[in-house]
Order: sequence, then structure tokens, then C-alpha cells
Amino acid sequence: MDDLFSAFVFEEQGCLQAVLHRLKYQGAAFIGEELGRAVAPSLPPRLVTLSAPLIVPVPLHRSKLRERGYNQSLEIGRGIAAATGLRVAADLLLRARPTPSQTPLARAERRTNVAGAFAVRTRAPRALSRTPVLLVDDVITTGATVTECARVLRAAGAAPVFACSVALAA
Repeated sequence: MDDLFSAFVFEEQGCLQAVLHRLKYQGAAFIGEELGRAVAPSLPPRLVTLSAPLIVPVPLHRSKLRERGYNQSLEIGRGIAAATGLRVAADLLLRARPTPSQTPLARAERRTNVAGAFAVRTRAPRALSRTPVLLVDDVITTGATVTECARVLRAAGAAPVFACSVALAA
């Protein structure tokens, strides 16, 4: 991963935690786009204007997507796109296998949990060849998820790969 940007600091029991829980677990998908609009100003202007990256949300496994009904990272990405004019490419990266929640896991367990969990779709290598990517997630705690996603995107030809999130865990 070439760089990482977060708009806010995530604090347990903080107001942002309540907002993100509504987004992820209480069906409030609309919050995602608003959070994305709030993230956009924290992105360096050089990233948006010079690189013009594709916005690639961290994907959910299809079973989790069916259960939740939407991908919170995609909703955040749509907000960033609306604020910056960048294009969302939600169909390039997929979660190849379901993974347990990262929340209760320690740093090393998180890396193991997501190792090999992501893949690019068949048509992605051509679309990603030497293309800058802005990987979007809701919260980055240890960085295990975005690091694994960035590894897979780079292997498919994306360059550079940046990551951004609504919040970075303290």
C-alpha cells in the first residue's frame, strides 16, 4: 500500500462508533454516503487531481452482502465519488471466502483471518493495469484487511494503491 488516509480517529464508545454501528448493523445505508462526503476533504488534493484513482470498496462476501443488503464500504465510496468526481469500481475486487469478524481478533489473528480472502475478478487485471486505486473501508484497525486487498490489487497490476477509511482506530 502506498499511503493511507483516514478522516477521523475511532474511539470505543465514542459517537462515531455509534454512527458506524448504525451503518453496518442497523440498515442505515444512507449514512455511508454522508460519511464518504465527510472523508473526501481529508484526501490530499494531489491524490484526487493527479492520480485520478478508481475507488475500490473493500468487498463483503456474498453471504454477508445478502444478510446486510448493502456493502457499507461501497456506500462510503459513493459519497467520496460524489464529492470528488472519481469513479467507483465495485466489481473488480471480491471476497473469495467468508471470514469471521475481525473485531475480537488480535493483530496476528487478523492477518491470518484475511490471508487469501480476496481476489480480483477475471476482467480486473486489464482494468487495473497501471491504474491508481483508492481502496475504501469503514474503519482501519490493524490494517490487515486493506493490506491484503492492496496486495491482491497490486498483483493484478494496480499502481499505486492508496487506502482510506472513515476512521483509524487509536
